[in-house]
Amino acid sequence: MDVIENSVGIKALPLYSMVKEAVVHANALSFFGRDLAHDQVFLKSATDFIESTLLFAEIIRLVPTAIAPTIHDILVPIAEQRLEEVSRHRLGHNVAAHTICFAVHDLCLHPEYIEPLRKELESPLRDGFEQTGTGLPLLDSFIRESARTTPVESISTRRQALEPFVLSGGHKVEMGDMVCTPARAMMKDPAHFAAPQAFSGFRFVKPELLVDLDRSRLQVPQPGQPRSLTDATDWQVWGTGRMVW
Repeated sequence: MDVIENSVGIKALPLYSMVKEAVVHANALSFFGRDLAHDQVFLKSATDFIESTLLFAEIIRLVPTAIAPTIHDILVPIAEQRLEEVSRHRLGHNVAAHTICFAVHDLCLHPEYIEPLRKELESPLRDGFEQTGTGLPLLDSFIRESARTTPVESISTRRQALEPFVLSGGHKVEMGDMVCTPARAMMKDPAHFAAPQAFSGFRFVKPELLVDLDRSRLQVPQPGQPRSLTDATDWQVWGTGRMVW
């Protein structure tokens, strides 16, 4: 990783590259053990796999319809094998890396959140989080709000209709039509979020957990909507169905 040093000795690291490496390393350590987590060749392959998949998926969308059946027959067995591998070993890192980068940026823009988040991470709650992945409501809410205000994608849940049907709202979808979820617009919809343009890092924290905090320095326009960051039932940032990441 390139380290940039200026004339007065201050060093800087490219944030996204640093976070991406950290996420890939953490995934490898969790699912494959220390040996592979320190194998640079393996880590590079894990990184390239996801990024190459995303790149080629967009290229394939542009393939002429006439040759689509041939490509379909070639790629389906490969795709099925990859989906089976993903179900066993979650290698996804692209969305996580971007989300963490945006969260770090938001910490820099809103430093008033640093102290309460640090206290939470230094509290006994951290032990429970390391065991269960839950139990840090302030951090969970902050990352969720960061993802809400700066979603990785503006459009999510892309699907192509295989046959005509009618949505519950009466909209007709013809065969071949693309149907998507406007994730960014939904996250900024005042019907669902009070002061949707404002960043409120503890928007999703239960009010009773905010009693001891200095509320004058923290914007909480709509307290009392606690949700888990990974709850995808009505949260389209991560996708939907079995492909939710």
